[in-house]
Amino acid sequence: MKQFLVAYSIITIVTAAICSVNVGAVASLLIQPLQVKTTIQPSETQKGFLDIGNPGAQSVIVKTSVQAFKQINNTGELEFYNDSQMAAGIIPDLSTFVIGPHETYRMYYALNGTKLPAGDSFAVLFFETVMHASGGVSPEVRVGTLLSITNGTPGDRKAAITGLSVPFFQLDNAVKGTYRIKNTGDTTKSTGFYPDVDVKITPFDQSQKVTSSLIFTGNERDNAFTVATHKIGFYKVHVAFGTTSREVWVFIASPWQIVLIMLVLFAIIFALFSYKKRLPFRHKQ
Repeated sequence: MKQFLVAYSIITIVTAAICSVNVGAVASLLIQPLQVKTTIQPSETQKGFLDIGNPGAQSVIVKTSVQAFKQINNTGELEFYNDSQMAAGIIPDLSTFVIGPHETYRMYYALNGTKLPAGDSFAVLFFETVMHASGGVSPEVRVGTLLSITNGTPGDRKAAITGLSVPFFQLDNAVKGTYRIKNTGDTTKSTGFYPDVDVKITPFDQSQKVTSSLIFTGNERDNAFTVATHKIGFYKVHVAFGTTSREVWVFIASPWQIVLIMLVLFAIIFALFSYKKRLPFRHKQ
């Protein structure tokens, strides 16, 4: 079983092949969206579509494939592997098709809840160039869309906030920081999910819900957050998921507010100095 690692961002693997014809013609593919999150029922078949574009000057032949994936570390790297159940439950309309130069092809696919695993499952629908339709061999390009599927009842949604990093001085109109969250679910009952974390700053009770990046059981991920505010002062930043939380104090002031404070302080010091100079001088007797 062939396995390989890629970063969790845009999944694009380019493998150079030996070229005998059309050496200068390099194939490429564009795909939207890069990620799909959906919920289906075990008895349901759900339809969806992706747009695959060919920005090149020649037609290309594209073949489709499906692989499952899992997260293997705290940096979000993924391991892809063949899974017959996922391949049976994710069905693209075509296994092979041709995209003309500068054209976009809309590929429909079906998710079959009767064949997919129950709970949360994760896969990639891959598209790979084979050769130019004109007959010349081109470098292979492999792109894919991540599919996060909840089939029926989801797995455990257990996680814990394990860290919070926020600079004390926030010279902006917002509080910016990073929290770390760990998936503490049971590996026999859960695979992965996207935890919704509550971020709140007081005393003005400004808050927002941040959807964390995908995190598999046993792994930790860092996630950035931003909460806007235009009021200068000291704030308590509170980050929570379930019964776990972390909090820190920060000072917030925008650059123009800092300048205003300096001008006010300068004016006070200048006024005190001027007042002292105007006081009558008294000789000691």
